Amino acid sequence: MIHLLMEFRDRGKTLLYSTHDLDMALSSCDRMWALLDGRVESGAPEDLGLTGVYDRLFARENMVFDSGERRFRWLGPVCGQVRLSSGDPRLHVWTLRALQRLGYEEGAGEAIPHIRVIGPIARPEWVVEKGGVEFRFDSIGGLARFLQREE
Repeated sequence: MIHLLMEFRDRGKTLLYSTHDLDMALSSCDRMWALLDGRVESGAPEDLGLTGVYDRLFARENMVFDSGERRFRWLGPVCGQVRLSSGDPRLHVWTLRALQRLGYEEGAGEAIPHIRVIGPIARPEWVVEKGGVEFRFDSIGGLARFLQREE
């Protein structure tokens, strides 16, 4: 649907559509309108982000729109810290998102568990070093189940 709408736009057509999919809107719209505090805010999606419109529009307890990452983040209770290292940025970001969803934040120091993501993207492995013991997992799901049991 978005692809078709963008084709129309590229042919000089003006389109107006309403969506709750902010990520898709941020990726495809040239101009956005948002009703905020009884006023209409409008502009390029990036301009609205820079002026804090999304931060104010979506401010909720335990939920925030992270304008730097252009996504919503759950701010539940922090259950711990981990050190995370990975050679591949995609593996790093997806692992970090899972850790944040589980209530972990990145930290530093020898006293906190270290999670290393090793191997190629086609066959990664997650290694948790905790208390001098290594635990190995072949998926983020396996890592998540382990961390949830450890809480």
